[in-house]
Amino acid sequence: MFDPPHRPRARGCRAVAPIVLVLAGCGQPAAGPELAQRPLAAATPPPVSAPLTRLYTLTRTLSEPGDEPGIAWYEVDERTGALARLGRMPLANAQTLAAPTNGPYLHASTCKGSKRCEVQSFNLHPDGRPLATGSSVVLPGNAGAITAADRIGVALYDDSSTGYAAGLVTYTVDAGTGYLVRPATFGGRSAGYSHSPRMIQAFGLDSRGSRAYVCETGGQMVTHVLDGDPIVPLGRTSGNSDVAVAVLAPPGGRYLNVLSRSTEAKAGYLATFALDASGVPAFQGALASTFADPVGLAQDGTGRRVFLSAASGFETYSFDPQTGQSALVARLPLRDQEGPMVVDATGRFLYVSRRNHRDIAAFAIEPSGELRALGSQGPGGGDLVSVVVPARN
Repeated sequence: MFDPPHRPRARGCRAVAPIVLVLAGCGQPAAGPELAQRPLAAATPPPVSAPLTRLYTLTRTLSEPGDEPGIAWYEVDERTGALARLGRMPLANAQTLAAPTNGPYLHASTCKGSKRCEVQSFNLHPDGRPLATGSSVVLPGNAGAITAADRIGVALYDDSSTGYAAGLVTYTVDAGTGYLVRPATFGGRSAGYSHSPRMIQAFGLDSRGSRAYVCETGGQMVTHVLDGDPIVPLGRTSGNSDVAVAVLAPPGGRYLNVLSRSTEAKAGYLATFALDASGVPAFQGALASTFADPVGLAQDGTGRRVFLSAASGFETYSFDPQTGQSALVARLPLRDQEGPMVVDATGRFLYVSRRNHRDIAAFAIEPSGELRALGSQGPGGGDLVSVVVPARN
């Protein structure tokens, strides 16, 4: 997506499947200490009037005999970071999971075969249970990556043989009901609108859900306006042929952080793009990761802490949302940690839904930015979202 400093430009990257914030890593990382496989201590009940943070994760394949794929949910002890497993519900053919920012809702995509995919809407009961609203939307294509602001965005596949998505559909989330309304699409034969021969590697939405930032093959970053159907391309920024892995829009609406990897240089990069008043990005700079196999990004609620995950560990970056400057502040080498990440509402804990372990690993975020392993809790392994529910009476 950009020209890394003092590195050759990658060409002919192999296709990899785009996922929200994470893609499969590549390369052979150096060995590092393993995360202790100890259970997290049970969460203690939060004090009266304390806001609650809950984690929801997809459990596509469970390790316990007789378990069905579905959604599991946990309560977070915001003092210790400990998790208390509250429940699990089956959800057949679940693919991806997202939580919008404008209400206590969940949205999960499901696919029955290769021809019928839909997104189901859930209200969240005060005890944490997802309650089906009875509302769902049939997607104009096969479901891929999903992300959320006050809109839901779903990548669409016409042909899975490439490993890249061919289009995008977004829905406005009704704040009163959680229903998905006013669909808008671009790209893809199944979406009925031919946008570009290029394919989507990764995408993100801004915090207001008014812009979609799409990384295409061929090193193109495209901004799309989300106020009608079809979605209108606003501006395009050229780069190189590195494989885009993740797109984050920090609060403030002035910058984008894009994680990419070069298969030729065997390196990962965290790039920053400055956004003009209309939302069109311009490359500002990039930092080379100490890991060659980056797979995901997460940020805290302020956007001042950015966390990079790799098959071989984690990095913490400081980020200034006023200047767009980033700096590496901590590194934790650990093997086999791939999976979606989320930071809790306090900004003190990082959680990783580890695919290979099928659990959730917890880390305390020290004031220095260093990560301290707290343990793990299962089940997990799929998309991971954090939901803050109102204070208790």
